[in-house]
Amino acid sequence: MKDIDRREFLKITGGSIATATGVSSLAILLNMGESYKYRPIYQQSQKIVSMKGGGEDFLLRPPGARGEDNFLSKCIKCYLCVEACPLQAIKIAGREKGGAADTPYIIPEVTGCDLCLTRDNMRCNHICPTDALEKIKNDDIKEVQGKLKLGQEMNMGIAILDKRVCYAWTGVSACWACHEICPYKDKAITVGDKRAAHATNAPTFHAAECVGCGLCVEICPVPQKAVRMVSQGETEILKAVQEATPAEKAESEGTDSKTSFSVEDTESRTISDTINPDDIKLENKEDNKDKEEKEHQPKGGKKGDDSWQPSKQDVMGF
Repeated sequence: MKDIDRREFLKITGGSIATATGVSSLAILLNMGESYKYRPIYQQSQKIVSMKGGGEDFLLRPPGARGEDNFLSKCIKCYLCVEACPLQAIKIAGREKGGAADTPYIIPEVTGCDLCLTRDNMRCNHICPTDALEKIKNDDIKEVQGKLKLGQEMNMGIAILDKRVCYAWTGVSACWACHEICPYKDKAITVGDKRAAHATNAPTFHAAECVGCGLCVEICPVPQKAVRMVSQGETEILKAVQEATPAEKAESEGTDSKTSFSVEDTESRTISDTINPDDIKLENKEDNKDKEEKEHQPKGGKKGDDSWQPSKQDVMGF
């Protein structure tokens, strides 16, 4: 090997560093807004491995998947849709999924799909090389809904609201985040259901208009999630949430609502005809008698006494 002096060594090293810096800067510039597109293959592999697992039995497929069997027969597990997704919402199913292992799906609890409605095309199905994901033109938001809503082959799933834990329905807070993020709000999700006694903006989900993007699941602030996704094949669940009696429909529209508060319909306890003033005096007299007896009790209390005593308290039981 040819001997080189210190000056020559620094010259070669400095030139290499400058070249590497220039190439890296150019790569970063080209990569702006397109995650992982120009990343080294080993980084892509690490990313794919880290996304294995998760989800339930029902897999929420990317938009354009035409039925589970049809999708599985055409998907070659190339992961191009994973790399193309600008939200990184598409993950890879783990080995525990059996025949669906290594295929793309969405975990809405982590990241929902925005259907690329603000972009020139749907990146995942636009790049799919085998037509496992049918190319959907997203320039017309109504047309996209028509292809993906309940009853259509490419429907991704249906969002179901559990009113028992929903913050708005239980009165925990005035939350309507799912309505605001829904790309088809006022259609797939509406607010103002009068059956919710605690909030005027309680959301109502309409399965017939849902495309299954999962954004409502992602944004739901309830720790155990008040929204879950089901397959449109789960007919019993969908039938239960879609059917409503005439009384329920009228109540939800605000007519004859039994949950609304009206001052005119309330009565003061003190002027109610159902309360006898003499009973109130007797009750107060008995309360005062009990109070006097407790004051004259020994400091330790009587045997079997349930009154508060410091010696009875467990300091670790707070």
